[in-house]
Amino acid sequence: MATRTVSAAGGNFNATGTWVGGVVPIANDDIVANATSGNLTLTAQPPNLIGANFTGYTGTFAMGTFNLNSSGTVTLGSGMTLTG
Repeated sequence: MATRTVSAAGGNFNATGTWVGGVVPIANDDIVANATSGNLTLTAQPPNLIGANFTGYTGTFAMGTFNLNSSGTVTLGSGMTLTG
């Protein structure tokens, strides 16, 4: 279980360039998007994540189906845009 951060470039969820360190999140990872993160788009169903933290995020999160573990949490940022 790891925490993966959306890079400044942002992009599609399943693309390595979207993530700091070039590793796409897998099941039981957390994701973080912050003020330096680019826009994030779900183009395919992601794995079951532990959580998603968008505190401080000012980009756009374009989501479709979003999977969390049964105890997972999502924290949205007040400055972000959510589309679906």
